[in-house]
Amino acid sequence: MRNAALLVGGVLLAAVVIGASFVAVRRAKSSNTTVSTSRAAPTSRPAPTSASESAQRGYVGFSAQSAVFVQWTDSNGELHGQLEEFDPGDSTRTFNASFTGSRSGEDISLVIGEGLGETKTLTGTLKADELSLVVPQSDGTLATLVMRPGTVFDYNTRVRQMQQDASDQQATATTEEEIAYATATAETQAELAAAAQSTAIAGASGNLSNALGSINRHIGQLSKSADFSGTLGAYANDWAKMQKDYEKEQSDAQPQPTTCNTMYTVQSDYYTVQSDLYSINSDDYSLSGDGDSMNADIQRVNDDLAAIRTATSALQSNGGGALAPNDVDAQISRGQDAISSAKNTFAGANEQAAGFDSEAKQMDQAAQQLSNSLHCS
Repeated sequence: MRNAALLVGGVLLAAVVIGASFVAVRRAKSSNTTVSTSRAAPTSRPAPTSASESAQRGYVGFSAQSAVFVQWTDSNGELHGQLEEFDPGDSTRTFNASFTGSRSGEDISLVIGEGLGETKTLTGTLKADELSLVVPQSDGTLATLVMRPGTVFDYNTRVRQMQQDASDQQATATTEEEIAYATATAETQAELAAAAQSTAIAGASGNLSNALGSINRHIGQLSKSADFSGTLGAYANDWAKMQKDYEKEQSDAQPQPTTCNTMYTVQSDYYTVQSDLYSINSDDYSLSGDGDSMNADIQRVNDDLAAIRTATSALQSNGGGALAPNDVDAQISRGQDAISSAKNTFAGANEQAAGFDSEAKQMDQAAQQLSNSLHCS
């Protein structure tokens, strides 16, 4: 805004306009509009900061948009002055400019410098207690600016109030923005949480379905790997052959007196019995390998059980427990029973194998002793 000093009839006048000011009207408020700037009496008036504030009298007007203060000197109708405006909505806050002009009777003409050699001319009237100026708008229309008597103190008081109002509005706007941001953030977080929950439920449901299908396959594999009948059959066959071969060794050692041919035959029979022992020892390795395969399948079933429990827990913790199939507990029991059965079966197979090993070892020792006891002459 701008500041101007005006002396009318040799008397220095101060014109204070709060509202439809020169900066305000340059922003094109309305067309052919009379802007009323009548000064409303405040309920309480702070004391002037200096005697000069109340000593300088002129014209004042108030509005919510701006405040203008004008002073000029009048020398035989030639005016020279200064205009000042405060606008809380303007980033510069204040606008100041010098002007020249003329007065003829009640008619007033002011030429205001706008910088860079540009000027703006305002015309109007000065009647008793009212100064009226016609202000061009940026859209080509005109607005009437009306001012009434007042003081610098009135201007300053209104400026301070407008500053406070602007500060309050900014604080309110900031609070509203913070509330809006907090609300939007909370809503976004809720949406993200809901999306994460939905994703977690879908993932857990898929994992559970996969684990249930996997455990069915692995229980079937475990059932096969825990079948040791083939290896135990090999034990039985090798043990039966060993017994038969030992019986032959005993039969071949019967003739007396023992000839060298008899002795050599019995020694050969012993080597056959010993070979049968090696076959039974090979069966031990086969059973051990069967156990390794069984343990691998047990681990697979255990992994499936862990996956089922994890997926079920994830569903329940994310509110999707109702999506879990009804046979989850039954599948867990099946898996546990399959593992227990396999271990028990393997333990029984090891016990039978130990019996074959013990008897075969004893038979081997007896066959060796028989072979060693024969001598020929």
